Amino acid sequence: MEHFRSTNREDSARGRRGDGRKRAIMENDVACERELWKSVAMTRWLTRVFPLLACATLGAWSATGLAQDIDPDPRACPPGSVGCHRVDVDFEHRDALFDDVSFDTGWVPAGAPVQVRFGLFLGGSTEVDLGGTVVTSWPPGLEVRVPGRPGTGRLAINYGFEIIARVRFDVSVAGVRYRWEGDIPLPGGVPRDLRLADTLEFDPFVLPGAMPRPVAAWDDTDMVRVFEVDLTDAIIPIPGIGGGFTLEAVAELEGTYRTERIEVGDAIAPIFMENAPTVVRPDPGAAGFGAAKDTTVLPVGILGYEGVIRLLPGLFIEVAGRRFDLTLADIPIPVADLESETRFEPAEVHVPLPDVRVDPSFLGFGEVPVGGAAERLLSVHNDGEAELRVSVREPVAPFSRGAATLVVPPRSSARLIVGYAPEAPGDRAGVLLLDTNDPDAPLVTVRLGGAGLGDAMGDGGYADAGVGDGGAGPFGPSDGGCGCRASGEGQGGAAWLLVPLLGIGLRRASRRRRGSASSPPG
Repeated sequence: MEHFRSTNREDSARGRRGDGRKRAIMENDVACERELWKSVAMTRWLTRVFPLLACATLGAWSATGLAQDIDPDPRACPPGSVGCHRVDVDFEHRDALFDDVSFDTGWVPAGAPVQVRFGLFLGGSTEVDLGGTVVTSWPPGLEVRVPGRPGTGRLAINYGFEIIARVRFDVSVAGVRYRWEGDIPLPGGVPRDLRLADTLEFDPFVLPGAMPRPVAAWDDTDMVRVFEVDLTDAIIPIPGIGGGFTLEAVAELEGTYRTERIEVGDAIAPIFMENAPTVVRPDPGAAGFGAAKDTTVLPVGILGYEGVIRLLPGLFIEVAGRRFDLTLADIPIPVADLESETRFEPAEVHVPLPDVRVDPSFLGFGEVPVGGAAERLLSVHNDGEAELRVSVREPVAPFSRGAATLVVPPRSSARLIVGYAPEAPGDRAGVLLLDTNDPDAPLVTVRLGGAGLGDAMGDGGYADAGVGDGGAGPFGPSDGGCGCRASGEGQGGAAWLLVPLLGIGLRRASRRRRGSASSPPG
């Protein structure tokens, strides 16, 4: 019985273990199925999302490339202009207390094993250099922009003095080479470097809208010890230990520059923003720009100075031949904070222009038979200093033009053939429009006129019979089919003259018939 029960317990345990394994397998199958569906769903999601991500990425790349492609060069001619002229200009301004001194002996004697060098640099000036391009385009009018040329800006400050006194040697002793270079001590503790000098290059013109603005050049001097007081007995009465109080100073100078505006001669307003345009007017009293325009360009800026002397009080302690310095404070003392307006020398700018003139302003073709054709020559003159480009529009029929474009060099002319081929009788009027690159006359109008003679026939001949319809054509009525023009009469006048003659003839004929009828036969 015990064995039986034990066997049953073992079987029950096996059954429970088997059921557990089945449940585990089923759970694993369900988990695998879930993971499979997750993978399928993820695959579907990726197939939908990946093209969108790819398109978005390509779109971003394309947008970036397009933005780079369409980013306009401020020194280029505007794309919508029909005429453009560019010229580089340079400006220089110098504020000087005195002429700079620069003396340097170099290493002397040349080639000697022991050499010395002495130099003195003394400065008291500020320089500002600017370079730009005057871009004049049209239409409308004359538009002027003055973008800066990259890297042509320069701000240099040079104040104070610097002393150079150095020695060096290069010798060989017993096959051993010895080299050394150092400063020569100056008498009286004269500082070597009290010079504030720095040079900064930048992109002009530093108008509002430019970054950074203003531009700055900065320099400081070497640390100068103003004085040193030994206070060993007062504060450190310990044998072998010394100390005291020091005061050192450093000078700093910062020069800044920014352009406030660019004044352009005969302009409606100065240029106040980086790469912004202004419009130039003709010379006072002139009807137009003519063959050329002379103007001036003048930057106006602000030059600033900010000078500071920093005082550094400190303590020092000497122990066993070693010195330890401790700075107690850094006290800046402003000594200069100045700004002044800087007006550069104006640059003269000459802008050659085309100057169109047509002759004549009216082309009359006179009387031309219907079906025939006539041509006239239109002279297009360029009285300007720049090349004239003309685009001739096609006039409305029955008028026509020859060449569609003309290019006329300065101080010369060209001829344009204009045709007239009437297809119906009567007067005709039209216009010939010429688009030019002349800022004074971007559109030139030439009047056209002509008269067509005769009525239109299938073979291009004239209608020779019948009475006129009272129209306004150049021909009078047909008189017996002769095809002659009537003079001194309105249309149909000859026909009305025949009416009374015809009445008199009919009356006489009637009388003869009545007379013959009343007389007896004989």
